[in-house]
Amino acid sequence: MSDAPPSIPAEFQVYNSYVTDPIFQRKFSIVWGSIAGVAIILSLPHFVKSVRSGHLSRSIAGIWEDLHGWSYEPIAASRNVNSTGEKTGIKRSFVKKFVELTSAAKSLALWTAPGLGLDLGQIILVVAYFVTLLLCITIQSELVDNPNRAGFMAIAQLPVIFLLATKNSPLSLLLGAGHGWEKLNFLHRWAGRGMFLSAAVHGSLWIRNHLQYGIQILGSQKETSGVACFALLGIITLSSLKVVRAFAYQVFFIVHMLAVIALFITICYHTIYAVPYIFPPLAFYGLDLVLRLLRFRVKDATLIAPDNQMTIVRVLDCDGGWAAGQHVRLRVFAANRVFESHPLTMMSAPPRTSCLPDRALFFGARVRGDWSRALNEYAHANALPQSASDTSSELTNVAVSDEIVVEGSDAKVDLSLMEPPSKAPGLKAGANMKEFLVPEKPSWAALAGAQVQVMIDGPYGGCRVDLGEFSRVLFVAGGSGVTFTLGLLDDIVGRCLRLGRSGGERTSRIEFVWYMKSYACIDWVAPLLTEIALRADAEESSLDLHISIFVTYRPSVAGLVDALAGEGSAAPCCERGGTVCEKSGCCGAKSGKSVCTCKKSATGVSADSNMEGGGLAVCTAGPEGMTRETKNAVARLALLRAHRLGRIECHTEVYTL
Repeated sequence: MSDAPPSIPAEFQVYNSYVTDPIFQRKFSIVWGSIAGVAIILSLPHFVKSVRSGHLSRSIAGIWEDLHGWSYEPIAASRNVNSTGEKTGIKRSFVKKFVELTSAAKSLALWTAPGLGLDLGQIILVVAYFVTLLLCITIQSELVDNPNRAGFMAIAQLPVIFLLATKNSPLSLLLGAGHGWEKLNFLHRWAGRGMFLSAAVHGSLWIRNHLQYGIQILGSQKETSGVACFALLGIITLSSLKVVRAFAYQVFFIVHMLAVIALFITICYHTIYAVPYIFPPLAFYGLDLVLRLLRFRVKDATLIAPDNQMTIVRVLDCDGGWAAGQHVRLRVFAANRVFESHPLTMMSAPPRTSCLPDRALFFGARVRGDWSRALNEYAHANALPQSASDTSSELTNVAVSDEIVVEGSDAKVDLSLMEPPSKAPGLKAGANMKEFLVPEKPSWAALAGAQVQVMIDGPYGGCRVDLGEFSRVLFVAGGSGVTFTLGLLDDIVGRCLRLGRSGGERTSRIEFVWYMKSYACIDWVAPLLTEIALRADAEESSLDLHISIFVTYRPSVAGLVDALAGEGSAAPCCERGGTVCEKSGCCGAKSGKSVCTCKKSATGVSADSNMEGGGLAVCTAGPEGMTRETKNAVARLALLRAHRLGRIECHTEVYTL
């Protein structure tokens, strides 16, 4: 006879949560880790491209200054750009079909429903996360009698929460450019809610069992620390609501940091099984701190206030280490706000591609809260006399006034100013865009500013779309969202002019649309926008740039997308009742409502046949409603017209907390 003890039948075995539940902890970690791995594999071509373009190195090294001497190379001295940039050779049909299917699949994931704040792709990820979580909590568990499983699953979510929270996440680095922490943060928030849900199930069922059997809830270390953990999770979750972040961000940030530290300490007192899941979050956060320390820069800067609604921050001696569309966290050592840092988007491209003859890095801080208002007031109160201000900048001293000169129909750069008829300004025709009327008030490029020092933490984020791969590019900005689109415009115009078609840039047509609440907003970016437009209007340029500015009126983004794609019958201004010009296909200026001189045929299709099948890229920045409309418009267009237009890509930046 065997000396082995008899085995107990499964139906008579006592459920041992400390053996079974960790198994499901590991299964949950394997599932979300596998999904992250698949995403990394699918993004491998994008990652390789980020490495080759230097995005990855910039993400680690940060902004740098050329200490060996810097000289500005005029765009006019760059390579010839008259070629079309089309690649030679016949593309294989299956490659073209694959591109169309991929574009259609991506576009389908862009569909966004009002009120949710998530597109279809994000909803699928969130639903998959919660389905996996609920399955791991309920399968083969005796949740009512022994709710430990939910507690184990709450702890298992700590690594994924911190992986998606840090600004220098390994996941965002491996996914490549345009997949920064701000794009992954929605999963961080929902994972946090999943942790709170798991802890609520665990805690409420244990309290029920204690009440049923008459066991004291508070008293012993395990029960008391468990209640403390749940209370801290509740504080973290409630203080992270959008309304709190929007109206009391500093309160949210301080409470968030202190409560998380307290939670880590308390959870280790509550259970010894939390220890293995504590170290990965600490490693992720430690990596984030190290990379941030490597990229901290202290620079001299100038604060310039065009008006009481915007402050331009001009940071000196920045020669590289960032890409257009990225942002930094900026700390200004002035205005009694030393302990605050805020995210600001870069308004200019690096000097090697920028159209601006300046080593400076420009930011725009819209007056929204206490910090931005204090910054604006400090710039007004401490502006140096004109003779003492920095005059090293060579930016063109030109601003846009209520009276605007618009070029003739044969020029390459067009500008439109559009507004409701009751407030339409006088518009004056001119032979060339270089004849902008200069108002009595000079632009901020010539104004004195307040000299300060700033600390830069970054860069972060960026545009995931390489605009040079597309023949048509549309920029749409709402209000202060122009700081994002302006940097991308500076980059793509500079790349096409400096690198030329030999650099692989295919862009031929650019539409830049900006809407704002008043004319005063135009002066926020007038010097930068004018300089870029003048470069695009140079003789060696083959770009067709059209700039439209809407005042107190928001155009239909779907109409803008369709018009540029050749699906619309006229320019966006024609939506407002203008007559269609036979030569350009746009609204005429006879009614005094608008001026539009974009080069279109009567059907709205560009005369440049090289753009057929060259793809379309759309970049928007502004309110959530505008970005939602953009995603839906691009999704619809890609599903219906990808076979004719080629690749259709979209990148949006939502200006919200």
